[in-house]
Amino acid sequence: MQRWVIVRGIVSVAIGILLIAMRELFMPFLVQCVGVVFILPALFVLATFGYSSFKQKVKAPSVMSLLSGFGTLLFGLWLLLKPYFFVEFFMLFLGIMIFLFGFYQIVAYILARRKLPLPLYMTIIPLMLIVVGLIVMIKPFGIASIPFLLLGIASIIGGISDIINAIIISRKEHSVDVLEIEVLENK
Repeated sequence: MQRWVIVRGIVSVAIGILLIAMRELFMPFLVQCVGVVFILPALFVLATFGYSSFKQKVKAPSVMSLLSGFGTLLFGLWLLLKPYFFVEFFMLFLGIMIFLFGFYQIVAYILARRKLPLPLYMTIIPLMLIVVGLIVMIKPFGIASIPFLLLGIASIIGGISDIINAIIISRKEHSVDVLEIEVLENK
């Protein structure tokens, strides 16, 4: 049993190394997988519509279902064929939202300071949000790959932990077996 735990640990470490080394490739792959998830139900709706047009007894989907299926198909194809554009667009949008949130907090601080004596350290977090928003807008793809870096690190740590635990448990099981044999021999 411990051999499989060690194999699982080695596979986990290998996956972690891949996630860290190739994290820029995983984000578009994930977006492409989401695109496929959008394409499949769209094809089902369109196929149902096409089938129902040949068979008069089968009720055809509504025109809204047809338009929804076609729109979903186009969106899925867009995700599948242009994943980098989608990631950059999403991260740019996220960066703008973070920047605006920090800017809003600075403005709220300035307006509140007119009426109340507020400490200057209350602007630290909003300024950090503005900086993070700018960084995300400048380098959207690098920021998008950070979750894969964290997953890779966690996978490596989990794999090493599995391997160490399997070795310790295996040694303890072996020592218990030897102890049981000695007890049985002494009886």
